[in-house]
Amino acid sequence: GNSGGSLVGLMGVQGNSGGALGNSGGPLVDLDGAVIGINNMKALAADGVSFAIPIDFAMAVVQQLAKHGRVMRAYIGMKMLELTPGILAQIREQDPSFPDVKKGVLIPQVHPGSPAEKGGLRAGDVIVEFGGIPISSVRQILERIGFQSGERFKVKVIREGGRVADLWVTSEEASAP
Repeated sequence: GNSGGSLVGLMGVQGNSGGALGNSGGPLVDLDGAVIGINNMKALAADGVSFAIPIDFAMAVVQQLAKHGRVMRAYIGMKMLELTPGILAQIREQDPSFPDVKKGVLIPQVHPGSPAEKGGLRAGDVIVEFGGIPISSVRQILERIGFQSGERFKVKVIREGGRVADLWVTSEEASAP
């Protein structure tokens, strides 16, 4: 089912269950009784606020463990910065020639030898489409990459001077930390 949480579990699901110290780890259910997450953290400074791992993410991990005996992650090899209006204003103040975009994800660094570098991505590129969808957040890219390595993604970037480049990047399996 769709919990409304992130597939990659970046944000988790915020609940308003009372959760107390020592009772984390159980299911988070909606009003229909459907499990939408696994409680894993209580916010100590906020009474009645807890966080849970989205059930979609938990099920993807279970499938990875069953299939491979471990969790496999896909890797592209670039740092990403979500372009909010505030960040765009700061960048444009320092660099008036920055591409004229309203949203997207800036690549401040590409790791040498990575799939991103092999696909032609460069530091300074702004991703505006990834895998066929318009991009406004880092989360969208991470959700698209997911767990499956070896997938080929079309990436549309805006480069310095407003040049548009359509590139192809193939994910690889991330090495263990």
